[in-house]
Amino acid sequence: MGLMFPRLCIFVNQYTSWTIAFASLLTRHL
Repeated sequence: MGLMFPRLCIFVNQYTSWTIAFASLLTRHL
């Protein structure tokens, strides 16, 4: 669990940043 937690945090961070970038791209397109 101790090893998985930081990896999960990094995954969530990348996912949120990607989602924000995708949303901004969509709003710019509309």
